[in-house]
Amino acid sequence: ELIAATRQYEEEKQKIEESFADEINKEVENTINTVVEEQIEKVEEKKKKTTEDDVRDHLRGFARTIPAFLMAYGDEDTRLENFEVNIDEATFEDLTSITIEEFKKLRDGFEYPDNNGETKVIPGLFNEVVFNASIQEFLETKNRLANYFDDSLQEDIFDYIPPQKTNQIFTPRRVVKSMVDSLERRIPGIFSDKTRKFADLYVKSGMYITEIVKRLNHGLKDQIPNQQERIKWILENQVYACAPSNIIYNIAKNYILGEMEHVSNTNIIELDTLALAKEAKLSECIYKEFGDVKMKFDVIIGNPPYQEENTERNRDDAIYHLFLDEAYKIAEKVVMITPARFLFNVGSTPKIWNEKMLNDKHLSVEMYERKSEKIFPNTSIIGGIAVTYRDASKILGPIGTFTPYQELNSILSKVKEINQESNFGSLMFVQNKFNLDKLYRDFPDFETRLGGNGRERRLTSSIFNVLPEIFSDKKTEEHNLAIYGRENNKRTYKYVSKEYIEEHPNMYKWKVFVPAANGASGTIGDSPARIISFPVLGEPNSGHTQTFISLGAFDTKFEGEALLKYIKSKFARAMLGVLKVTQNNKTQETWSKVPVLDFTKDSDIDWEKPLPEIDQSIYKKFGLNQNEIDFIENHITYLDEESLNNL
Repeated sequence: ELIAATRQYEEEKQKIEESFADEINKEVENTINTVVEEQIEKVEEKKKKTTEDDVRDHLRGFARTIPAFLMAYGDEDTRLENFEVNIDEATFEDLTSITIEEFKKLRDGFEYPDNNGETKVIPGLFNEVVFNASIQEFLETKNRLANYFDDSLQEDIFDYIPPQKTNQIFTPRRVVKSMVDSLERRIPGIFSDKTRKFADLYVKSGMYITEIVKRLNHGLKDQIPNQQERIKWILENQVYACAPSNIIYNIAKNYILGEMEHVSNTNIIELDTLALAKEAKLSECIYKEFGDVKMKFDVIIGNPPYQEENTERNRDDAIYHLFLDEAYKIAEKVVMITPARFLFNVGSTPKIWNEKMLNDKHLSVEMYERKSEKIFPNTSIIGGIAVTYRDASKILGPIGTFTPYQELNSILSKVKEINQESNFGSLMFVQNKFNLDKLYRDFPDFETRLGGNGRERRLTSSIFNVLPEIFSDKKTEEHNLAIYGRENNKRTYKYVSKEYIEEHPNMYKWKVFVPAANGASGTIGDSPARIISFPVLGEPNSGHTQTFISLGAFDTKFEGEALLKYIKSKFARAMLGVLKVTQNNKTQETWSKVPVLDFTKDSDIDWEKPLPEIDQSIYKKFGLNQNEIDFIENHITYLDEESLNNL
């Protein structure tokens, strides 16, 4: 039902986005393309372009923030002329990314020196009539949609407000309703209990709270017949919200309370719960922040912050796990929507935390969607999105190995029953490394070329170009080592003196080279998927760069070729697909659900047969039924030579 509603939602949202924000942006474009260009046409070309681009960026960014601004600080008297009066300077800049002084220049005009040093004037860049009309249109829309108890409304005000920051993306109403439905399904009668307390500890819009208020309003009719008294009771005694900023606080407060003057707003507070969660202090401080240390939340529900920028490592680090840990300390029952990569023990959440979650007997997965765009339009989250439910008083799991497909679950169960101890991940090896002492002995200047201030030992993906002096296209001596990598976007072997390379577990063995990452090979659900691109047989006296991983360390060519066929089989790649939800292939955990088979001539699988027959033999070995076989056959495609160079 959740996914089925997506198309209708997108169609409605498209219509909505063509109203208020569209009018403002059209006015911005018209202003940019006429007024700005006309007024600064005498400025030297470079200065003109710089000024024009600067104005363009400011106007576009500002236009995007107007709906959020009006939701938080606007009232019936808001106009272009007094737009900035209800907000302090710091908050104005935080929301709009321009200062009040810069806004005044855009509104009232500004001066600049031309090429001759003469002062020129650019008048205000907004059409006041259009701007004010757009403000009133938004405020009227806000009032029209203010009654969230009206189920006939097919839209909400947040369809008109673009999200301002990654961690403040509004959760679509259909998703909120689905999560609250899940709560009601798990705990029948919960919304008929006037003693229950619900909290959203990182509110973005207030929609989780309003959906719960609606359910309680219906469930408590018999206990509190007067609706005004009932809603007052609910808002003052049963629902609580923490907003991470003053902007979000005002947005949520205005949405939840509206014009209810008879209701206290003390249960909606401005509090940066993320900062407390990162210090593991949220569970200690939360009740004190609400002014009642004896209070206890029964349920926490919401959409926590997912990540934050790590400038030192040039990446975004996951933070939602810190929030979940604190939520589990605070409330017995917790419903959250988060990235799903932890379910596959991948991503930037700590492995020990992933394993803790997967082994938590109180945790269950209520919903999983592989394509995050179906939940959060225009937002790509690798690995998908999951809604989890935790109840410390109930045995719900553990999740164990997660897969959203029933067929894969049953296949995994059968494989585990026969291959209980096997772990294909133990056959996986990463790239070869340099012996830096010997390398720098002969080429001391190389130290300035390698990363980590000369301490980088790994054969990185670009190493053929970084150190071309030691890599050749042909053997230059009998004991050269062949290194498999990529050059000019093609797979190739290069030869290097063996003394410059450290010993490696399969350097002198037969193995199989597989790309370390595959962006275009798909995952299960991208039917039909390859999962990996073309593997190749690696001979003894060979190694590989960081672009590849190697599998196996065999004494005979037969075993190496058997492993190659196994990796090409649909069965093996389906098992790899259980935990492969990102493009990364280079962790032992990713390969851990692929069973290890006997690759010798004594195997119960005839490795000299064609691949389709090998697959059928493996299906029979593990007792797969026709439904399970069809699942693999329909979801996995055989590899072809065209994929040889596709990483």
